[in-house]
Amino acid sequence: MPAVVFQQLLPLSYPIISQKSNIKLKQLLVSCSIHKDDERKIVYYRHFGIIGKDNITEAWNKVLSLLRCQIESCDLIIDFREAQFIFNTYQIDEIVNYFFSSIRLLHGRRIAGIVNHTHESAIIKMIETFRSGDVYFYLQLFRDTESAYSYLRY
Repeated sequence: MPAVVFQQLLPLSYPIISQKSNIKLKQLLVSCSIHKDDERKIVYYRHFGIIGKDNITEAWNKVLSLLRCQIESCDLIIDFREAQFIFNTYQIDEIVNYFFSSIRLLHGRRIAGIVNHTHESAIIKMIETFRSGDVYFYLQLFRDTESAYSYLRY
């Protein structure tokens, strides 16, 4: 069965200043792809470009919908190597509460995060802080896809 793919272009509603040219960009496009590999039992979530609060919660809803549909447990790869996070300080609590409200779907799963920078690592490691006695999952960070798949034993 072929993988299910969601490809999305999301307009950002707030202006961003380009560091290279100091030109104010009125709208940028960000995209994410979410692949479900039934054979390997993996959901692969990859984000490109700038990520704001709304972008990450919309994409996370799609990831969760694929995880909910699984009779057997699927593992998860989160790839933020080509992403850049832009959150306002007041939005952090909203993001944390949103992730916390859906954390039960991660119970028993292996999660491989792929990152290039420390701030991306912090976002993924934030998810790990939600583990508790009745919700447990395994999370590791990697720099490349091959290591992530190896961790998931594929």
